[in-house]
Amino acid sequence: DIKSEKFRGVFLNGGLSLDLVRRLTIGLVFRSPYVKKADGASTLRYQSPPGNTDIEIDAQSVNSYRQPWVLGAGLAYDISDAFTAAADAAWFGWSRYSVVYFEEALVRDFRDIVKAGAGLEYRLHSALFHRPALYPLRLGVATARPFSTTSRSCRTSRTGAHEERSG
Repeated sequence: DIKSEKFRGVFLNGGLSLDLVRRLTIGLVFRSPYVKKADGASTLRYQSPPGNTDIEIDAQSVNSYRQPWVLGAGLAYDISDAFTAAADAAWFGWSRYSVVYFEEALVRDFRDIVKAGAGLEYRLHSALFHRPALYPLRLGVATARPFSTTSRSCRTSRTGAHEERSG
């Protein structure tokens, strides 16, 4: 069975950043809900050489994936010119997620999720090819409540480009 999809969809991202005091910034962000559409194609082929049988079934469909609201808030505090501490939280409305795939409504038993994280950033000033360069070094942790009603726990820790999940 060979299946393929070409996705399209339009949504709105927005945010607001406010410097409360000289070293403290807060931010609010959102992504609107939207329906991601996909032109789907499927080819199912069955061959049985001994029976001289060759069956091929082609199907076309417009699939849809209803994506949820995402809302978030965060703050950053500049400890010094080189160090910043930050924290954020985001809500994902996964309970409203739905899928129609080749004209079949698929069951997605998800719950809403709240993700929270905190971390530190160190800004290393250096040079690259004899030009000033800034290298931000970051370390942080994040945790999230599970969004599948069959899962009991989910913990995520992230450092740099490495992400680890357990649960």
